[in-house]
Amino acid sequence: MKAFSVEGTIDGEQVQAVYGDGLLFADTALFNRARIVVALGDRFEQGPVQLEASLTGPPEAVLLTLIRACDAPTMVEIEAAARDLL
Repeated sequence: MKAFSVEGTIDGEQVQAVYGDGLLFADTALFNRARIVVALGDRFEQGPVQLEASLTGPPEAVLLTLIRACDAPTMVEIEAAARDLL
């Protein structure tokens, strides 16, 4: 995954985040809620794949953490890296 963006709502407020080149930019409300998700030790498990909630780890974990932090995710866009397409 090369880059992604997430939009959603938290407490009725529109929030968004953008990730690319290893950098995360997020609205304060979304970032603070995502930090709670990380602090609670949330995990994402699907078959053999297991990721811990993170704001600094693999992009896949960061994306899932931000989605979980939203009360209602409304849009997710993902830009795949060339290695993801092979």
